[in-house]
Amino acid sequence: MVAKPNCFWWGQNPIIWNDALKKQLRFWFRTFEGLDLYNQPSKSKSLKLVIAFLLFIPIVSAQGENNNYFLSSKHRMGFIVGYGGQNFEQLVNDLHPDHRVPMLGYLEGQGKDVNSPGLSVTYDYQVLFLQLQYYYAFLRRNSWGLDLLVQPQINRTRFKHVDSDLSEVKGFEFGVNVGVLIRKNFFRDHLSLYFLISSGPHYVSGTPQRQSEGFIFSDNFFVGLNLKIYNRIYLDLRPGFRHISNAGLKHPNGGVNDLVLSAGVMVFL
Repeated sequence: MVAKPNCFWWGQNPIIWNDALKKQLRFWFRTFEGLDLYNQPSKSKSLKLVIAFLLFIPIVSAQGENNNYFLSSKHRMGFIVGYGGQNFEQLVNDLHPDHRVPMLGYLEGQGKDVNSPGLSVTYDYQVLFLQLQYYYAFLRRNSWGLDLLVQPQINRTRFKHVDSDLSEVKGFEFGVNVGVLIRKNFFRDHLSLYFLISSGPHYVSGTPQRQSEGFIFSDNFFVGLNLKIYNRIYLDLRPGFRHISNAGLKHPNGGVNDLVLSAGVMVFL
């Protein structure tokens, strides 16, 4: 097959040289020019080159594929793993000393206070999230959509009953969250940014003394992105905030908050 004069090829995909592609390329070149690479340290320069390259990939890839899965597929499945805690120090303390010491040294060298909490609380409640995910796209438009998200999960926890305790207790949670996800798609189906709000019933085996154990509700607020990595498979990155309490059904009911960072995969069915 002979390419037309207004085409060129990216691998086996024809790239149409049209006004939309020209606009995207101008955006990429302006971004690249603004990086000021000549006056950057080598590590910073490498990072910015990687960012510029990642910005460029979806431009040509989107031109070469006709499938827009966010528009054509209603059903998706996924699995996500996350960590939740009250401050950065908790996460660092869980690392092996060979990794923890250099990280703390780097942060202190940058003038960061590693002991300052992310949340202004004194309690300790850490969560390892293991979540299945089912998405149903009930509203789809060319560049945005609304999804129903169902998340059954079994989570491992570590916490202190009393703030002054030196040792932590191991526990678990299980339950399900149901929420609504609003997304905005870019570069056809290659990148999607979203906001998620969800809630659902859970059982927790143990908590800090400010919160009664047993039946609780989990309320979640997240932002995230889906990045296409292969065909129907997408990377899912999701930072956010979670609050658990029991709506006043049992005392004490002080609530427990976590900052959460999660990562996983999503697959279009």
